[in-house]
Amino acid sequence: MVKAVLFDLDGTLLPMDNDYFTKCYLKLLGKKFYELGYDGEKAIKGVWNGLKHMVGNNGTKSNEEAFWKGFDQVMASDLNHDRAQLNTLLLGFYQNEFHDAKAATAPSHIAKDIVEKVKQAGHKVILATNPIFPREAVLSRLSWIDLTQDDFDYITTYEISHYCKPNPDYYKEILENCNLQPAECVMIGNDVKEDIVPASSLQIPTYLVKDYQIGDESGLDTDAGSLAQVIAYLNI
Repeated sequence: MVKAVLFDLDGTLLPMDNDYFTKCYLKLLGKKFYELGYDGEKAIKGVWNGLKHMVGNNGTKSNEEAFWKGFDQVMASDLNHDRAQLNTLLLGFYQNEFHDAKAATAPSHIAKDIVEKVKQAGHKVILATNPIFPREAVLSRLSWIDLTQDDFDYITTYEISHYCKPNPDYYKEILENCNLQPAECVMIGNDVKEDIVPASSLQIPTYLVKDYQIGDESGLDTDAGSLAQVIAYLNI
């Protein structure tokens, strides 16, 4: 019996070409770093190194801690670098300038309709987005599809997560924190490597959203279709 539906965000609930979105996002972020007095190019290298540390996180620290460790490695020689101050300023960025990246996405009402129907059916709704962003960045992206934190029972962000996709332990952490068994869940996502393969390895049923599909599902045991077909798939 399904008790919880796990939704990926980027490319799933929020339609987007991931590469194009990333390019636009990093351009905005680099500009912000420059305005704050940083070498924008160097700071973006720090962001990529922080991402590398998050993806390699083995659960001994939060992804937030892993990110800043990687970022600090690149920026340690920068005399302007004050992590606490920068963290506050970046949260402001995600609440303001980051919204310009919405232009690189294709929001629709479908996501909100699906989430509301899943809630009405009595299922838990979990936002299983790769936790490489702070909470504010996730909430901003949710607002682009007219959703809020109140629409979800659990949201993975870099503050509370200790693993990243495609590590199966990312999904194990969700199951443990939400007191769920694999057979009680469904993972819905558009990325074969990050969503379908690791969830399937834990025996979590999966549904591949093909609208902005990343990767080839050949040979995998997964249901698939458009985002608009999710309600029919869930039979609710």
